[in-house]
Amino acid sequence: MSKTLQSIITSPSLVREPWFSPEAAVRAVLAFERRFSKRHLELACHAAYHLC
Repeated sequence: MSKTLQSIITSPSLVREPWFSPEAAVRAVLAFERRFSKRHLELACHAAYHLC
């Protein structure tokens, strides 16, 4: 992870206060994949991060 991204993630912020910790976010994504399947996870990722 870049130092810039690391500093953004770790600096205090009212916007990020309710965010999951990185570890909790990974657990949530893995739980989603187990529950719904890899294809559903890929669709959710595409919807969350549109490249165009």
